[in-house]
Amino acid sequence: MVKHFPTLLLLLFSVYVASAQPAAPTNVGASNTIICPGSSTNLSATVPSGYQVKWYTQASGGTAIGTTVNNATLSVMPNTTTTYYAETAPISTYLTYNYSGIPVSWTVPAGVSSIQIDARGASGSGFSASGQTSRSGGKGGRLQASIPVTSGEVLVIKVGGQGGNSVSYNGGGIGRYSGGGATEIRRTNNTLLAIVGGGGGAGTGADGGNGGDVVAANGTNGLSCFGGSGGTGSAGGAKGNGSISGSTSDDGTNGALGQGGIGGTNTNNTNAGGCGGGGYYGGGGGGSNALTAYRSAGGGGGSSYTIGTATNVTHTQGEHTGNGTITIAPISLPSATREMIEIIVVTTPTNIQSANLTPTSIDLSWTAPLGAVGYEWKVVASGAGVNGASVAAAAHETNAYTQINSLTQGTNYDFYIRSKCAAGGTSDWSSAFAFTTPVPPPTPEITLVKVRNMCSDRSSIRVTFTNPINNPITYSVTSDILDFTPIVDATIPAAGASGITVLNISTAGATIATATPYMLTLTVKNALGGISQNYFVPMTFYNIPTAIPTYTTAALHLANESCLDANGWTHYINTTHNTLLLSINEGNWDPGTLVANTNPDAGKYAVTVGISGTTGYKYVPTGGYVTLPSGWYVMSGTYDVLLNDVNTQEPTSPVNVRSYFHEAQFNAMNAVLGAAGASYEIPSYNDLTVYKLLNHANAYSALSGAIPHSGIGTTDLQLYNNTSNDHPDFSCSPLAGATGVRYFQYSVGEFSGGGGGGGIGGAMPGAAFLPVELSSFTASDWNNQIKLDWTTASEINNKYFTVEKSIDGQIFTPIEEVPSLAINGMSNLPLNYEYTDIYPQSFQYYRLKQTDIDGAMRVCSQTIQIPANVDFAVFPNPASDEISLLFKDGGRTQKYQVEIFNSLGVKVLSERYTEKDISRKLSLKTLPAGIYNLRISEEKGRILNQTTLVKK
Repeated sequence: MVKHFPTLLLLLFSVYVASAQPAAPTNVGASNTIICPGSSTNLSATVPSGYQVKWYTQASGGTAIGTTVNNATLSVMPNTTTTYYAETAPISTYLTYNYSGIPVSWTVPAGVSSIQIDARGASGSGFSASGQTSRSGGKGGRLQASIPVTSGEVLVIKVGGQGGNSVSYNGGGIGRYSGGGATEIRRTNNTLLAIVGGGGGAGTGADGGNGGDVVAANGTNGLSCFGGSGGTGSAGGAKGNGSISGSTSDDGTNGALGQGGIGGTNTNNTNAGGCGGGGYYGGGGGGSNALTAYRSAGGGGGSSYTIGTATNVTHTQGEHTGNGTITIAPISLPSATREMIEIIVVTTPTNIQSANLTPTSIDLSWTAPLGAVGYEWKVVASGAGVNGASVAAAAHETNAYTQINSLTQGTNYDFYIRSKCAAGGTSDWSSAFAFTTPVPPPTPEITLVKVRNMCSDRSSIRVTFTNPINNPITYSVTSDILDFTPIVDATIPAAGASGITVLNISTAGATIATATPYMLTLTVKNALGGISQNYFVPMTFYNIPTAIPTYTTAALHLANESCLDANGWTHYINTTHNTLLLSINEGNWDPGTLVANTNPDAGKYAVTVGISGTTGYKYVPTGGYVTLPSGWYVMSGTYDVLLNDVNTQEPTSPVNVRSYFHEAQFNAMNAVLGAAGASYEIPSYNDLTVYKLLNHANAYSALSGAIPHSGIGTTDLQLYNNTSNDHPDFSCSPLAGATGVRYFQYSVGEFSGGGGGGGIGGAMPGAAFLPVELSSFTASDWNNQIKLDWTTASEINNKYFTVEKSIDGQIFTPIEEVPSLAINGMSNLPLNYEYTDIYPQSFQYYRLKQTDIDGAMRVCSQTIQIPANVDFAVFPNPASDEISLLFKDGGRTQKYQVEIFNSLGVKVLSERYTEKDISRKLSLKTLPAGIYNLRISEEKGRILNQTTLVKK
């Protein structure tokens, strides 16, 4: 067997010129493109006539997973989302032609570029006679090849017939023992595409040669005669010689192109040679032995041939017995491209994440699987499994997130979720997502927050508090100071020796105006993240005056403000006259804040400064006289500091004090004393004696009486004088920035008693009881608004109430300040108050906070909840990229802002408006998905309304 393979270059060229590739499939689709796990769908596609569809799972190459005819369906059941590819492919129809004795025509179908043939030649006739050895005719050959053709052309097919007594078809030599016919295929223009040779006929004394191939297959020699030669690829087979005598009458004939030779003495039944087989070149006829009966030679077999553009050629000699046959398989090109269809298998949601876990709720989100039309989820007790009893559940969740409420604190839960499919089924349940609701952390509290008013030379604000409750760990600070940088979750420093925690809040980069009230909001958190109420603390920056009061009479001077400078000095100021009265550098001790009250006998004092002389002497600058010319001549500075806030004790160690006087006072005194004699003059400022009265009530009486120190014993005085060396740190220095002003500086260990003469270290008024006795606090829905009413039975030191509102009962926001109706904050009679919230939300909580005259704040009411109608809308909510905002302002203000805060309380979006009514669209494209707080407030910061906003 011999195989012949033309070059690849020739193959590719022949394919190119033979036929174009068919169009790719169209209408590629599926009965369902989104399916649930375990479900099937039917693929279909349209292809040109005469073609079929082959389905693959890759864009090129690979093995087809199935085949369909035009518009038929292929059922598939993918486990995961899969892309299928449809390819136009030929229909492999095998055509078989058997011997008929006549030519057959066949038209090449559309799209067919080549044919695969399997052709067999007929075998030669055999010999058999009574009493003689039987002889076999040669077998036909076999030819296998791929032959390029053109769609629509007509081919002529001839199938060879088996040789018999004077019978053959298609080229076999015809005689007594005929050769087998060849099988061939030609174009109508007689171009031979392929032919396979038949076998030679048997002689009476020898076998015929096999047909096929392009090399000779000779017939067998007989007695004293020779078989015919087989045909080759270039010549017919030679005849076989006859008898020994060499008579030509006993020779066969030569084979020729397409025709086998005839055997010698072919009419003789006993001495005829076999005829040659048909083929490309026929075999030669076998010789005849004219002398001896039944001893003639066999004929040669015919050869095979294929056109030069044929490929995959295989020749096999002597393979077939009987009539010839041919099988044709049309071969056409698949489409150059494949068309895709994706089948989405909806999977179980993944990447489950939690946020905003509280003792009773949790926000959960997950990655949305492709194709899911919704979700079903459930929460069960930990370990109960997906079939356990649901604590919470939803069968038709449409978002890829949910908020679950009504949970129990300190409980372990498992969350399960599965996708819903367009076909109505579901995916598998997810694995358990475990979470534990925390026990609510105790709300951290501080007993008092104090922000000292600051002097304008400071670049930070001092905040102090003491007695922390529930372990505050971190703090956050915001302010309405322009360009103030908020502090978020900073670590709270350790308390000092006095038990006071001091925070120095930087104002670097902020724009600050003096004598302008600002508000700081302080929030503290405990170790578990529990957030306290916000502490709203007012503070103001002041310039330090360089002027001091003119003490023209022995009178009481009150400071109504104070400020803390960069060097730790607290300066007490009378802002009405812009004068400086006293300064204290407290070190680690925090002096009292101020109470502006002109009635010192009420027991509420800040700082008092007066001027008088020693016992028996009174200095009056306008008149200028000293009643007695003997004894000490004293210019005094008296003061009283009320300990009315966090620190109710006297200083634990000496603190520095500065009291101020005019040089003119010293000069005038010396002028009076000099008139009595030079020896009475005071040599220098350091020779002056300064005294502090130890009892506040006595101090006031002394300054207001005709004789300043009448009735004051020596136990009520403390003297400071460098000359007498009873106070070595005493000094007298000029006041920087002022002309003719000096101050005494010395240290003291205690101050005059406060609290109405209660003695040194007297308790702060109101320290042991609430300053407001609240007898009722109610709310009602009134004309689509919320009307709040409250009544106080008594008030002490009350400055104003703050109405606060919350949407969740936990985080409260101030919405209005209502001044106290009590005169000077004091009342023993019932007082009635009211406030109307004209923009309520669907549900809200209200409470009251009370602020003392000294700035201390405290919640003074229970929290009440009430539903109400809404004149405020945000839609849609949840939203994707944009919301519409509608809010009726009612004409109260023309400037307001809309702010959005994330779950950490950080402002992430802000817009300002000037119209009286909001009807706006607000873009959310810059915000990631999550839960936010949307707030509307006035220009000055008062919140008008707020709501929870969900960004998808």
